[in-house]
Amino acid sequence: MSEAVTVPVLVADLASLHAKVDALAERLNAALSLAPALPNDALDAKKARAAGHARGWFKAKEFAAVIGRRPQYVTDYCNAKVIRTLNGRKPYRIPLSEEEWWNTDPNMRKGRHR
Repeated sequence: MSEAVTVPVLVADLASLHAKVDALAERLNAALSLAPALPNDALDAKKARAAGHARGWFKAKEFAAVIGRRPQYVTDYCNAKVIRTLNGRKPYRIPLSEEEWWNTDPNMRKGRHR
């Protein structure tokens, strides 16, 4: 007979816990929705920057993500020697110093020669 009394109590406790978990999940979702989400291109740039810094130089595709351009733009500019590269031809190896130059506002670098 004691089992019959405890089962409804357990069911009530379980329902109460379920309601508390739902309320907590709603509060958590509300808090996380306020945090700004990074767009995909920013995430790609972050990953490419980390990979380049770990290696010591950028690949053309990574450098394109870092400066916000298409990979073809980067390879064309490497071929024209506008973007500096390390010794050797293809695949282009772009030094880390180029990141600062290409991500600097052009108005701020006037008069600064490379």
